[in-house]
Amino acid sequence: MGFCRTRSHHAGLAPAGWLGARRNPALGLCLFALGLIRIVWFDLLLLNPVLVAQQTGSLALLNLAVLHFALTAAWSWTFAPGRSWRLAGIAFTFAAVAAAVRQAAHGSLLTGPVTTSENYGYSAAFLLLALAWLAFGIRSGARDLRLAGLALLTAITLKVFLVDAAALDGLLRILSFLGLGVALIGIGWAYSRFLGTAFKPPGSPADERPAPQASP
Repeated sequence: MGFCRTRSHHAGLAPAGWLGARRNPALGLCLFALGLIRIVWFDLLLLNPVLVAQQTGSLALLNLAVLHFALTAAWSWTFAPGRSWRLAGIAFTFAAVAAAVRQAAHGSLLTGPVTTSENYGYSAAFLLLALAWLAFGIRSGARDLRLAGLALLTAITLKVFLVDAAALDGLLRILSFLGLGVALIGIGWAYSRFLGTAFKPPGSPADERPAPQASP
């Protein structure tokens, strides 16, 4: 069964709503919301390619599974300003990254057990995604995006300590803990420094410098 065939029914609701919102916001909102509900119900629950064998394509990043969730994330991010649409964009971005790692490990068919390389791939990919969310959240001032980045970073840290490192022995385990600890310290320092700079009120003591004295 092909991935595209199982999703051809009502697959145009989300893009139709995204385009229609520019002319008729109410109609566009209804179509887009129905499109997101259809994607969640069919693509993530009933016909999830991880559970139901489907041909998704053999090209990395350009296969139908990754593109489907990546486009949905892009439509959600740009549909309208507001926290609700950003949360939808965050969720579908997470799904797109997970689909990319899964496809890289399994090829066109996404069914099957999680392999060792796939497990490490999730850790690396979601770590990069968490850092990207943190960086963008700090630069844009989006608190929900920063919290999503921190939550994902916390989850990945626990996964590395409890799952990934358990498969290592001796020196490799020690080095992995050391490297992760140094990385977390650096991330915490950068987060507090740049967040403090971004939200520093004008006229704060750090910005006050004595005026240069005029020479006699």
